[in-house]
Amino acid sequence: MSTIAVVGASGRTGRLVCQHLLRAGHEVVAVSRSAPDLVGVRHVPTDVLEPGGAEAALRGVDAVVVTLGIADNPVLVRLRGARGTHGDIRSRGTRRVVEAMRTHGIERMVALSSYGVGDSAAGLSTGMRVVFALLLRPQMDDHEVQEQVVRTSWSSIWGRS
Repeated sequence: MSTIAVVGASGRTGRLVCQHLLRAGHEVVAVSRSAPDLVGVRHVPTDVLEPGGAEAALRGVDAVVVTLGIADNPVLVRLRGARGTHGDIRSRGTRRVVEAMRTHGIERMVALSSYGVGDSAAGLSTGMRVVFALLLRPQMDDHEVQEQVVRTSWSSIWGRS
């Protein structure tokens, strides 16, 4: 099986991704600031926003799953900003991951997105558009930038379209 890095592995979604990958027989490398409480996962303590952090953490992996996000309550994030996590963690962190992938020649990545981002925004009901605009705007804006990073990475990194 493959060695797969899960960036943001200590979050709720990252932890679930790690568990699924372990059950599927993969070697899992948890790339996060804090260690997920999982047996069988190799933790590489990393802040992907630090220069060189992602590059060191992704050495020797075959693929990457990006599950970066803000764990704080969205209402509190809107009122006072994110605590302990940069508001643009998705886009900046994914950009650093993509750069590290280029360095190591890693060509497989999955990045967690959200309904209401990119093409799926057209499917939002009026009520959800209001909720997203009032409550989740900063997070959704960061998701949009992250999606652009992912969309352009294939051609910009590996010269393919």
